[in-house]
Amino acid sequence: MNDKIQKLRGVEDVFGSLAIEWKQLEDVVFSELNKAEYSLVKVPVIEMVDVFHRSNENADIVMKEFYDFKDKGGRHIALRPELTAPLIRAIVENKLIDTSPLPLRIYSYGPVFRYENPQSGRKRQFNQFDIEIIASNSIYDDIDCILFACKVYDRIGFKGKYFVELNYLGNSDSIKKYTNVLKEYLTPFKDKLSELSQTRLMKNPLRILDDKIDGELDFVKKAPKIIDFLSKEDNEEFLKIQEKLKELKIPFKIDYNMVRGLDYYTNTVFEFKIDGYSSIGAGGRYAKMVQEFGGDDVSCVGLAFSPERILTVLHEMKNETLLNNSKEKKIVVSCRQKEFDFEVLKLVEMLRENDIACYGKYEIDKAAKIFNYAEKANCDILVLFGKKELEQNMVQIIEMKTKKESFVKKEELVEFLKRI
Repeated sequence: MNDKIQKLRGVEDVFGSLAIEWKQLEDVVFSELNKAEYSLVKVPVIEMVDVFHRSNENADIVMKEFYDFKDKGGRHIALRPELTAPLIRAIVENKLIDTSPLPLRIYSYGPVFRYENPQSGRKRQFNQFDIEIIASNSIYDDIDCILFACKVYDRIGFKGKYFVELNYLGNSDSIKKYTNVLKEYLTPFKDKLSELSQTRLMKNPLRILDDKIDGELDFVKKAPKIIDFLSKEDNEEFLKIQEKLKELKIPFKIDYNMVRGLDYYTNTVFEFKIDGYSSIGAGGRYAKMVQEFGGDDVSCVGLAFSPERILTVLHEMKNETLLNNSKEKKIVVSCRQKEFDFEVLKLVEMLRENDIACYGKYEIDKAAKIFNYAEKANCDILVLFGKKELEQNMVQIIEMKTKKESFVKKEELVEFLKRI
């Protein structure tokens, strides 16, 4: 075969500086997850297709093409297009609601797959962080989800740049009443809608409101607003959420045309946005899903965001952020005579035992070759020794950018490296 084997369209390889940014972003998110006491639940990449179809056939994600196939046993399998449904399936199947204190605070992370047109920040395989608070009836869990995302975005360099786009859909009765009114209002304009919106008109007309194209049409903007169909209790709750967000100094805007892509959402829905850029995260409260999987009828709230989307926006903004500035110094240990390579290995192990990241470069017996390697590898600090230094129990430290040299006793090396 002469043709080159290449990756599929809509997927990407991550390496080099991008991989470093990925790792730093993941570290920030995992740090905040630990602080907020979310527990990891890992779910399979493949699920029975009914996990995503169920009775919820109106969901846009089902209407879109996604990766599904028949396996060798004839079972209809899907690559997961999102994480919420598999998480709910997992907690019901494993009876986590029955055996854990409620509300249940969980998260998952990993690749999801959607067969849609690849574009900037949107791939056919991408990753998601998904956090869920299961069996929660408090608006403070809604706010806690929003606050969690704020902590992440603040730490990675979005502070002062993002805002929360907020809406309130009300309970299922309010949504049903509003959906019927909206369908009746939009039907005379059916021929002016796109083919997708015409399908949505029959199944999930709320999705027309925030469609990127049809949502900008004048008659769609003038459609009845869901706020007019909320109960007194729902209105009071929405006002209370706004009041608490103001107290927390979380910037937000109300958008009564903003709904979420899956039609199981109720009450609070939100998206994180930066003017001029794609959404960097979204979530909301939802009901009935746990019941659809055979569990109790409980309310939940969740949030999801994609590292790919966040890094794309960071790059587009050319932002100098924590991701650019927090990289640990790259330390390489080597020696001038390769017969002492085992001493290099022992020194590397000692540094790692003291929480200093480093690695050894072996099989080099000339200082010039070591320096050449260190420069090509973008090394920050070179720890070097030879027979003379070994006899004196010392090492040479070269700070590659400034070419500053220091000689340090081995027993003082850890403290010296941490200091610089």
